[in-house]
Amino acid sequence: MRKVIFLIHQYLGFTVGIYFIVLCASGAALILLENNIDGFRDYPVRHVSPTSATQSLAAMLATVERTHPGEKPTHILKSCDRGCTYDFSFNRDAGDRLDVLVNPYSGKIVQNVLWSRSTVGFLYDFHANLLSGDRGSTINSVVGLIAVLMFLTGLYLWPGWARLSRGFSVRYRAGRWRTSFDLHKVTGILCVTFSFLLY
Repeated sequence: MRKVIFLIHQYLGFTVGIYFIVLCASGAALILLENNIDGFRDYPVRHVSPTSATQSLAAMLATVERTHPGEKPTHILKSCDRGCTYDFSFNRDAGDRLDVLVNPYSGKIVQNVLWSRSTVGFLYDFHANLLSGDRGSTINSVVGLIAVLMFLTGLYLWPGWARLSRGFSVRYRAGRWRTSFDLHKVTGILCVTFSFLLY
């Protein structure tokens, strides 16, 4: 039975390993971009030359609504205190968003940006849906279930059940294969523990 479970665990790792690397890399990029890079925002912003006076919000809104007749923005965002565009956002089909960037000093529209075509929008769509909508989301769900099976088989095979020290020891002088196996068992149990806590 242990040999069968080992083979299942091995081939599941081969099947979803690269997939997980790519998916985790895109998720890490999103976290870094949205939370850890100073000045980065998950909405578009353009810098403009400031002047002494700004247009009223009503005047900017009127310009935007003339450009997009029959639509109402879902929110209006002041990007920064000085020298940045205002963001007038409109919801679009399939969860997309249109950001209309307005120069608050001239009142003119600087740029229209679809969220799905921005850096964060592209990464999020790839991470959540593989750029394939509901089909990609379903694939992610199926691979998630496969990952659960991989975790469970890995837990069963973990040598720490017999003796805890064996489960966390790494023998660096026992040859490349043994060292790789020991690193795998230690990082594996840590990843499984973290995943269960996360979910």
